Amino acid sequence: MIESIKGKKLNKGEWAEFYVMLKLLGEGKLYAADNLLKKNYKSYLDVLKIIRQEIESQVLEYIIDNDSVVIKPQDKPDALAIIPTAEFRTNAKALFDGIKDLKGNSVPAPESVCEFAEIIYVSKPKAPAVKALKKQFGGKNDIFIEVRDGQTSIVSVMGFSIKSKFGQNPTLFNAGSSSQFMFKLSNCDDCIMEEFNAIKDDKGRAWGQCKDYLDKDIKEYWDFYITANISAYMESRYPKSETETDIDTK
Repeated sequence: MIESIKGKKLNKGEWAEFYVMLKLLGEGKLYAADNLLKKNYKSYLDVLKIIRQEIESQVLEYIIDNDSVVIKPQDKPDALAIIPTAEFRTNAKALFDGIKDLKGNSVPAPESVCEFAEIIYVSKPKAPAVKALKKQFGGKNDIFIEVRDGQTSIVSVMGFSIKSKFGQNPTLFNAGSSSQFMFKLSNCDDCIMEEFNAIKDDKGRAWGQCKDYLDKDIKEYWDFYITANISAYMESRYPKSETETDIDTK
């Protein structure tokens, strides 16, 4: 029995993880984008399946088969359900439209989307990472996708951390140990470094004050290197055809 998510409240960033799952299964494509997140419709990867693990003993695969999605346990041949891809597209749009303008830190999803979640065996919209794949990829992965490069026919499983603009702009500068972005500051001397490293509050590192310091004093270098290093990170992590891949939230 799948636990219903009716009435469950999550922040918009957490709902975005479920939205991305619905949208990718509905469209079957993962588009590339430029550094301004403008989608490139001519460059994409085919989505073959999404892999999720809500409970310790079971990994589910959501396999795209023409105009349907086959939901099955990873280690068993029999399908639990076969759902038209159109229903995933419909519910992705319903979720987006239903929560984008809601106020508050935590919001519920539309009732129709909650009912659909039960049909597709989702009781945790923000599903924990698949343990076996997390060991393989390391870091923080919100979704695992099996994709195919249409140009080379290479099939691979990729893990992604999802950042959305459902609510506030996503943060890339934070104290999380799972963050894999490296930031470099141009024209940073020992004096600036010591002053920056001395910023603290009663809770510890005072990351909000650190960002304010960078925005105020050396913003012209800060903005440039955020863009440069994210691009460099993506280049080093994925092949050229997959660089700057965009999980669109529109």
